[in-house]
Amino acid sequence: MTIPAEQLTQFSQSILAARPGRSQDRKVWGIGLATVWLPYFTATNAAGLTAIPSDALGAPIRLRRDKQTNEVRFGSNGRPSLQVVAPVRDQVMQAQANFVVHLLDYTDMVQKGQPSEYAAQVQYAHEAGAPIIATDQADLADAIAKMEQADAEEQAAAQEQAAAFKSNGRRKTPKLAVAQAA
Repeated sequence: MTIPAEQLTQFSQSILAARPGRSQDRKVWGIGLATVWLPYFTATNAAGLTAIPSDALGAPIRLRRDKQTNEVRFGSNGRPSLQVVAPVRDQVMQAQANFVVHLLDYTDMVQKGQPSEYAAQVQYAHEAGAPIIATDQADLADAIAKMEQADAEEQAAAQEQAAAFKSNGRRKTPKLAVAQAA
């Protein structure tokens, strides 16, 4: 199925438009499960585009269980481990794959349909980014030089301290007294 260029452009514009609000929802592929994925998959089920089981939509987050013993698994922090149920997770992965294909198709369409405009945007981006990259490289070189200087000073201080102990006839670590059994 080929999507007309006008629809692709409208879809891409709608993706890029700013939307207010931020949720504290469980994220799947960086998108809210309860606020986006579940309503979307309920709609796709209603439209007959998907057949996600109702229990998966009704209880999409489940306790993670050991595959052999079916016992509840716990994380290193002592909390029970949770996971998104497979039918929902699989549909999200399919949506992700399709989204990537859409992005690549749109990019290809613009590259072929407007090659000079695309090339100009690439050139503008390189030119605009060059001073930022140069500044970052210089800042990184300065930071590395400061770290190396601090390390050298620390090593010199440690060597001076070791020499001072040695010249005073002291050991770096005190002798341990060994108690003799009586």
